[in-house]
Amino acid sequence: MHREFRERLATARGDHRFVIAVFLDVRNFSAYFADSAESALYLRKAYRRILDDYFAEASFFKPTGDGLMVIIEIEDANYKEKAKAVLEASLKLESTFPTLLADDAFLNFRKPDRLGIGLARGTSSRLFSGDVTLDYSGRTLNIAARLLDLARPRGIVVERDFGVDGLDAATQEQFEPAEVYLRGVSPKVPVPVLYLSGKTEIARSNLSPLDEEQWAQSTITYTVEELGGIGTTLLMPLTTRPSDPGKIKLVADYMKPMLPGGKRRTMGTIRRDGAEHREGTKTFARINVPEIVRELRKDGIPPETEVTLVVWYPV
Repeated sequence: MHREFRERLATARGDHRFVIAVFLDVRNFSAYFADSAESALYLRKAYRRILDDYFAEASFFKPTGDGLMVIIEIEDANYKEKAKAVLEASLKLESTFPTLLADDAFLNFRKPDRLGIGLARGTSSRLFSGDVTLDYSGRTLNIAARLLDLARPRGIVVERDFGVDGLDAATQEQFEPAEVYLRGVSPKVPVPVLYLSGKTEIARSNLSPLDEEQWAQSTITYTVEELGGIGTTLLMPLTTRPSDPGKIKLVADYMKPMLPGGKRRTMGTIRRDGAEHREGTKTFARINVPEIVRELRKDGIPPETEVTLVVWYPV
């Protein structure tokens, strides 16, 4: 697939289309799987079920790590109908996601139960070669991606003028309004949105202009062997509660072994999302240690190698 993409770039052209952009993300994905074989199998089956049962009319789609980008092209004559259909499909998918693959007896492991969805509507740049669409880009997709970031710990966030008013009254009442600021898209001017009440909590940091956001860090060092003996979870104490727990980031730095021929050693880095953990008035960053240890051992890092864990979080 990647080779065909590269070859088609030689004849690629661009145009503009009106689209609905749907961004999906499986929340806390890495915490559910013991190895890459399980996670790959789950994603393959989940992606197929989502596309076949909920977004069968998608014009384009591609994986985005632990989620999907789905594009539905629209026109002036049908945008209300398609917006309503996408909203209804998104609501159904979000509510039934915990049982998405419950009928698949082969998947005999614990499966994720939370999904975030961001929706936006507008113009997009399409890159194509012949009759093959290579990708979409532009502000509409950026907005949908940022709204997905807000849909935590689960739920749906959608632009207020997307078309929620086309749903029945009872369904409309499931949404609450908010004025949010989106990093990289609209950091100083609020964007009117609707979010799924009772499931989504808009982070405090996105309810005010974002140009003043500051970050703090906590650091601790272990050897690979020590990390392997910790167990399942490491709680790193934070000096203050993050203004947006959904933005906690972990960076694990370590030196790789000396290469043959005496070549200079290089730095290795593992990056992961973190999660907040609270005990009374104390706040911690929760780190999935086995996942980090698996990556280190996969990279051939010796047990005595020191690994510096740095947690970054907004304050």
